[in-house]
Amino acid sequence: MNENDPRLQLSEADKKLPASSQQIILDAKKAYAAAEDAGDTAGMEKASNTANLERANAQNGFLADRYGNYVGAITPKTTTNELSGSTSNFLTNQQNKAQNLLTNQKNSQKASVEAQVKNLQQQAYLQKVKELGNLNKINALKGQTGGLAESTLLAPTAAYRNTLNEIGANQMEANRQIDQAADAQELQLAIDFADKALSQMNLENQMQNQNYWNQQNLDFSREQYRDNRVDSALSLVMNLIAGGARPTDEQLQAANLTREQADAIAQQLNRNF
Repeated sequence: MNENDPRLQLSEADKKLPASSQQIILDAKKAYAAAEDAGDTAGMEKASNTANLERANAQNGFLADRYGNYVGAITPKTTTNELSGSTSNFLTNQQNKAQNLLTNQKNSQKASVEAQVKNLQQQAYLQKVKELGNLNKINALKGQTGGLAESTLLAPTAAYRNTLNEIGANQMEANRQIDQAADAQELQLAIDFADKALSQMNLENQMQNQNYWNQQNLDFSREQYRDNRVDSALSLVMNLIAGGARPTDEQLQAANLTREQADAIAQQLNRNF
């Protein structure tokens, strides 16, 4: 086989590929030319597929037709850092509901503490009144009056104030613990929903990428089918020219050749139309 045969020449795009890939493509071109000369359509298709596959692999996602011309680039769909609108709204609504539930729970706990505090304050007041009443009776029986009687009445009042202070301190501590627990729950809630959002976002990206690659594979199959049709049409035109026949315009169009190109090929073969 003549190495100067134009069918055996690497395109500029093919020459940019690794040497090993260039050799595979060149071997495929030789196999294609041999099959074409022998009228072996199946062999031509196999050689074309071999070259196209190597181009796709070597270029890490770039597809080229059998002539080395780029027909498109396959790149994974850019992953997003945002959820789709419907999913984002759903998760946001669910998080808001959970947040409202926590807030209502915290308010309910604080209201319960407030009710207990008021009850304790009321009991302390009644205890003070009771003790003061008892002391007044005792002082009257003992005949104590004036400063001595008044000093004995100070103790229940002081005890009442101390009790109120203790109740207030306990209320503050209870509310602090409620707030602390609520903050921890809110933090965990935020973490949980962030995890859900991230998982859903990854799932959506995977689905988008899968759909993208499916489309690319479909496009590649269509391109490969087109190339095979072009290969067959070109083989027919070359055989016609070699036999001295003049290809029709439709045949040239199917082979992606112009009339001028066909005339040039005929001149090389010393054939005139």
